[in-house]
Amino acid sequence: APAQKDFKKILINEQSEELVLLMLSLYADQLIDNFKLKRAKFANDSKERKRIVDSAIESFDYFAKRLNHLFDQIGVNIFATRSAFVPRQDK
Repeated sequence: APAQKDFKKILINEQSEELVLLMLSLYADQLIDNFKLKRAKFANDSKERKRIVDSAIESFDYFAKRLNHLFDQIGVNIFATRSAFVPRQDK
């Protein structure tokens, strides 16, 4: 798992916000089940499609919820959404 060690080293030690966000994006992308997302296109109705899509992104949503909470706690003005990392809007 040398790649995992490199990923952890960069994530913890890197000072470049852009590189850290890129690494988080790559990790988050791996949490999405693309096979299920493709299968959702062939769903019989919108309820089934939603169920399949929700299942495909369940792990991502879990990660994003916790990451957003952490970012909020430490004052990082970034918010993870299903489509991208975006600047957090002032409350």
